[in-house]
Amino acid sequence: MSGQVYDCVLELNDVYVENINFIRNVSYSQKDADLEFRIGAGTDEGENELYKVSIKVEIYDTKSSDFKISAVVVGIFKSKGEFLQKNAMAILFPYVRSFLTTLTAQSGIKPIILPPINFNALLEASDN
Repeated sequence: MSGQVYDCVLELNDVYVENINFIRNVSYSQKDADLEFRIGAGTDEGENELYKVSIKVEIYDTKSSDFKISAVVVGIFKSKGEFLQKNAMAILFPYVRSFLTTLTAQSGIKPIILPPINFNALLEASDN
């Protein structure tokens, strides 16, 4: 190591769950479930180079209304210079995945592990 100090242009200052809705009726069975998920993201610019990045995930069973999860996880980022939205979402998403896996694992069902997401492709598709 040469002892160089690198100044990060994007810092994650805080992560929290802003909203969670979990429905699992007693009659729900994962055995015949057909789970799908939707993901959305948004960014709000604050003061002092701070940005609020939100990722919303909905997980639901296409065959039954007995199971549904909706969660919004927020990351507060500080950006020095140009805000890097795609990078911020990529940094925040592992927290979202971990939270939902832990939640489902402790809810009496098989843990749900979301796949990795390519936020470059997701944002480009939403622009079109």
